[in-house]
Amino acid sequence: MMVRLARMLFLSAVLAAASQGCAACRPDAPATGAVSSFGSCDACAAAAQLPRGRLAPPPAGPLTPGAVPSVSEPPTAPRDPRARLLVPETPPEGQGGGTGLVPGSGESARPVQPSSEEPPALNADVPGFTLVKPQVASGQKPFADGLNWLKEKGYRTVLHIHPPGEDDTAARRQFEAKGFRYLSLEVSPQTLTPEVVDRFNRTVTDSTNLPLYVYDRDASLVGGLWFLHFRIIDGLPNEKATAEAARLGLNPDADAGSHPEMWLAVQKYLQMSKP
Repeated sequence: MMVRLARMLFLSAVLAAASQGCAACRPDAPATGAVSSFGSCDACAAAAQLPRGRLAPPPAGPLTPGAVPSVSEPPTAPRDPRARLLVPETPPEGQGGGTGLVPGSGESARPVQPSSEEPPALNADVPGFTLVKPQVASGQKPFADGLNWLKEKGYRTVLHIHPPGEDDTAARRQFEAKGFRYLSLEVSPQTLTPEVVDRFNRTVTDSTNLPLYVYDRDASLVGGLWFLHFRIIDGLPNEKATAEAARLGLNPDADAGSHPEMWLAVQKYLQMSKP
């Protein structure tokens, strides 16, 4: 009977202590046994939700009774110098999770700038007009309105390539009347000499002649001279120089006429020029 009575008194004391709270939520309560010392009460357990994060484990050691860290806001710095908060792993700027673009392999992060000089739109009054180099274009003889178009585009010098003995007086007057500086050069497959090739190369590279338009009757003579220029001055391989000369109007595969003759002449010239 006495044992049962003792058990009932013990249970009553435990229930009374639980109703008053625990040592965690009432550290100022007198140690009379009215406050539970068996652990956190229900109120403290609901509030003790630790903030999410990656925390380094605290150093081993005795804890101060009743010391509970505040959970109202995350700590700004660890109190113990031996404990450290792990730095969040954030991707570099422009990679993953952001809006920056990551250049692919072989690409540059700096946007590519457009060319400062774009070729003018083609004009039917200047047949075969093609930009060869900055401020140097090539083609065939322009019509009357083509002279005005070249003038509008800024060209101020023309180089007329024509066969030996051909009278170019009319062409000279026509261009000079429009304010162009007129230059001429006589050449043919039979008269292709180092002096002619050298004069052509010096004329098209002289800055005082720029902007320059080079032309002939059907692009055969001009195309052959440009081919030699690409090979000798620019050092292009034969395949590349041939493609560039074809772009400027030279047609080595023509059945007859000045094109295949000029092509054979420039090939012969290269063979003779080899050391």
